[in-house]
Amino acid sequence: MTTNMTSMTMKATAILAMAALMLSACKSDDAPRGPRRTEAALQLLKIGNNAKRVYLETGKYPAGEATLTPPEPCCGPGYNQCPAVPALFAAPSVWAALDFRIDKPSLFRYAYSASADGQSFVAKAVGDLDCDGVVITYDLAGSSASGSPTLVLTEPAPNTD
Repeated sequence: MTTNMTSMTMKATAILAMAALMLSACKSDDAPRGPRRTEAALQLLKIGNNAKRVYLETGKYPAGEATLTPPEPCCGPGYNQCPAVPALFAAPSVWAALDFRIDKPSLFRYAYSASADGQSFVAKAVGDLDCDGVVITYDLAGSSASGSPTLVLTEPAPNTD
């Protein structure tokens, strides 16, 4: 009986901990607000974290530029997402340096541009979420004040698409 009670107590504690974690995430001002915001923010933060890793290893952000990938807007008859074409992320070497590619359909196109001295970069996520011709842009700026890499994510104003 004691073993069963201990097991039940452990399960209840785990469930309560998970519920508290989920509740705190929902109340956070930093919590993503919907799947569309989540995609852009998560993908840009992946780019940013990989760029920071390269900076910490080499003292510079990855050099180069990648224009909006995929190159064409993601709206069309029967679909409102960019198709997954990982090969598009293989051509610009900067995507490889950032270990970045999109492997499934997405709502955004991505771009990256580093400064000539490798001490800053800007990455963008651009999308027309409801295919009405109104585009929104998320910007991620990377800089390196005093040799410490930092990231700043700027989101579009609410309800702009």
